Amino acid sequence: MIRTIRARYSNGKLEPLEPLALEEGEEIEVTLSEQVHESEEAEDAALRRAIEEGLTTERVDKQEVLDMLRNPDGG
Repeated sequence: MIRTIRARYSNGKLEPLEPLALEEGEEIEVTLSEQVHESEEAEDAALRRAIEEGLTTERVDKQEVLDMLRNPDGG
């Protein structure tokens, strides 16, 4: 049976946020699905737009582009 539950990582352990019908010592397989922060998604989208709008043969360092996107006014 496959079931999705929410859990919190705390002090090096996963803590389920709901009761589980498991016996003490029972082993299970855990699949993690990490949440992507909106700021990372926006940053990636901005980078894609910048690349699409300003295609160039000049090589630009990714970190330099990210810095420019984070601080468009240079400050």
